[in-house]
Formats: sequence, structure tokens, C-alpha cells
Amino acid sequence: MKNTWMTWTVATALLLSLAGAVRAEDKPPASDRESDHAALRELLVEATKEFNNQNLEALFSHFTKDFVFIAVDQTVLTDVAAAKGFYDRMLRQADSKVTKITVEPSADILTRFTGEKSGYCYGKTRDTYTVRSTGRTVVVDGRWTAVVVKEGERWKVAALHSGVNFIDNPVLAYQSRSFLRKLLLGMGFGKYPGEP
Repeated sequence: MKNTWMTWTVATALLLSLAGAVRAEDKPPASDRESDHAALRELLVEATKEFNNQNLEALFSHFTKDFVFIAVDQTVLTDVAAAKGFYDRMLRQADSKVTKITVEPSADILTRFTGEKSGYCYGKTRDTYTVRSTGRTVVVDGRWTAVVVKEGERWKVAALHSGVNFIDNPVLAYQSRSFLRKLLLGMGFGKYPGEP
């Protein structure tokens, strides 16, 4: 009985150590991916800069040829021409609601790699909208998720989904204000919800 227990203990320990060795070989050490993480951090910085400068050509050079970008209003964009049209409607046309959007995304996690050339990441963003009708700014907190792939030596965005809390945000807070409160805000008394 004692030998059987000892045999099982040794066999179990051996199997567990082999399983750990195999798992360690399957997953490269984190230090092996540090150059990828650095490149992805740079991708976030560059794409943010291009978005905030409304430089769409440069922005979408950071995306794969076939991409999907779901904007904060849940518009689905799958090509550069549609994205340019969307930004024109959002920011440049005379009847657009806003004249400027500035985003400040940050990642909650390091990219989780699903393969040698793919991974995903998610995080939060603090977006500032300049309202066309008043010139005031409104800050809206949101969340995002991105899927990234490596094309050649460059990491690019294959999918990006951005959204806000549709139950608790400054737009809804303003809509729920009384008529008198809205009138006072319109006359310049007080701050709009989300206004810094």
C-alpha cells in the first residue's frame, strides 16, 4: 500500500512538472513580448494623436486594409471612405452637433496575445466634445476594445469598438433637466452636465 501511494505521488509530481514545462514552452516569457508591447503602446499614442488632429489618412494607416471601427454612436465603419464621411457629418458639416472631439484612451491591460501576430486589449477613454451651438465642452467617459494584428513588422488595428454608458452620461443628464434648468443653462448660468 505504501509503495502504491509513493508511486502515485512520484508519477503525479512528474506529470505536473511536465505539464508545467509544456505550458511554459507554449507561452513565450513576457520579456519576449516586450518589444511588441512597446510597439503597441506607440500605436496607441500615434493613433490618438492622428484622431485628435483629425488627420484621417494618417489615422487609418494604423488600421488593417479590412477593418471594422464601431464609433461611440455605434456607427459601423469598414472602410476609409465611410470613415471620412462619418467625420464630415460629425464635425465639419454646418448642422453637425460638435466641432471637435479629443480622446484620451488608456489601456486597462497589456495586450493579451492570441497568437504570434494577434491579440486584444481594452481600456477606458475620456473624450471631450466641443458643442457647435454653444462652444462649450462636455467630457464623456467611455470604454473601448481593440483587436490588433501584426502585418509584416507593424502592429495594426483590425477591429475597434468604442462606447459609452447609455444609462449614465452627460447627454442623458442634460435631457433629464427641467425646462427652467435648461433655460438657465442656455442663458449662461451654471454648467452643463459633463462640463469641466
